[in-house]
Amino acid sequence: MDIQFETGLLKVDEDSISLQWDGNNVSMYRWQIGKVDVVTSKELKHQPWIYGFRLGAISIIPFILAFVVDSSTMSWIAAIMMIVAVFIFFGDLVLAGLFGIEIVRSMLMNIVGREFTEVRIQNTDGQDINFYILEEEKSKARSIADLRKEKAVQIKEPIQQENTISQIEKLHELKEKGVITEEEFNRKKSELL
Repeated sequence: MDIQFETGLLKVDEDSISLQWDGNNVSMYRWQIGKVDVVTSKELKHQPWIYGFRLGAISIIPFILAFVVDSSTMSWIAAIMMIVAVFIFFGDLVLAGLFGIEIVRSMLMNIVGREFTEVRIQNTDGQDINFYILEEEKSKARSIADLRKEKAVQIKEPIQQENTISQIEKLHELKEKGVITEEEFNRKKSELL
């Protein structure tokens, strides 16, 4: 059974699962599957100061238009854009860098952050499997926990040596009672050993 995701292929066989993507392969036995987390988060594609720099560069356009058209409204728009750009650029560097305040990052996260869903398959004995999926693939990812399989336990046969000893003891009792002769006892004993 295979489960195809946008980022890779989760191959499932009788005893193991493996994730294959871009020539990479991570696998685990099915009985090693622990907790399966499907977590949706947001991230920024770039560092916050890059967004400030870009907004500052774009705000040059309204400044030029305000000069050409001689519009005070366009000048105000350009000025507000530049103030926001400076706040983003220096706010992230100063507030987050010096004081650890992530206000600029969280503001940008709400405006331009992109959502992603991460699937984490915990391996009870080793390396976890982590990968990203699309929003519409969440139902497939939640079914991974159902792939968990109990480890097959081999039932060992009773030790043959114990059976042999008990049979020799029984033969010895029969010999002591006179049911079998010494010669029969020795022959049976050598067959068992």
